[in-house]
Amino acid sequence: TYGNAHAKAIITNAKALGQALSNKGIRLLCAELGFTESHTLILAVGEYGESKAVADRLESCGIIAGGAGVPEELGGHGLRMGVQELTRTGMDPEDAGDIADCIAAALQGEEPRQVAMRVKSLAGRFHDMCYTVGPETAN
Repeated sequence: TYGNAHAKAIITNAKALGQALSNKGIRLLCAELGFTESHTLILAVGEYGESKAVADRLESCGIIAGGAGVPEELGGHGLRMGVQELTRTGMDPEDAGDIADCIAAALQGEEPRQVAMRVKSLAGRFHDMCYTVGPETAN
């Protein structure tokens, strides 16, 4: 029933997160095209290290991302991030800035335990399974 609305919300959230990350100075593929047309963003992270090492650093902060190759002119190292789970649990475009703050802090070397505390606090806002359907509609 709500599949189309949910799919659109995922793409809207991914675009919002892409813009918020770009605003923080993080390079992403396809920024000039609106960052994505799906649930996935590709971050160019070569300036922060190799893909696996950067993904491991983010994971130590409670942020899950997978390594991805990017063109050599963008540093050769990337991360693949999706927003489908955040959308499913209530993310709106207005939340993108707070999420980007945590990702940027982890990438830029802030103490992992400090970032992890921020991530845990932020994650507490996203615990209801709503699939783009508010609690008033789901019942």
